[in-house]
Amino acid sequence: MAGEFDLVISPRLLHELQTVLAREKFRRYLTYEDATEYVSWLHHGAEVVRDPAESVVRGAVEADPDDEYLVGLAGSLGGGDSYLVSVDRHLLDLPDRAVKDGEGRTLARILTPGEFLREIGQEANRG
Repeated sequence: MAGEFDLVISPRLLHELQTVLAREKFRRYLTYEDATEYVSWLHHGAEVVRDPAESVVRGAVEADPDDEYLVGLAGSLGGGDSYLVSVDRHLLDLPDRAVKDGEGRTLARILTPGEFLREIGQEANRG
């Protein structure tokens, strides 16, 4: 149905999110308990897939190799209407803001959360 999407995450992404949200600087936005509850909600509400093999994505994000697994995760979803939603500059600065295969085909587009919401809103209106 137009405007709907499947949220896909991996164990490494869940761990990274839990680690980042546990930082003291986020206490002004949410408690540690709220952060833990949110990560748990994602774990149970999203489709959890295996982390991509590191050898598949090596060199994809030269500015921050720690983000390479996100590119691998987005690229493993089969292409088409797949998105990698992020506010990370290292990802948003990738060429064409896209995850591509070895032949240059786009597997996933990289969007900010606002861009993604607009995209699915437009799909719902077309639907």
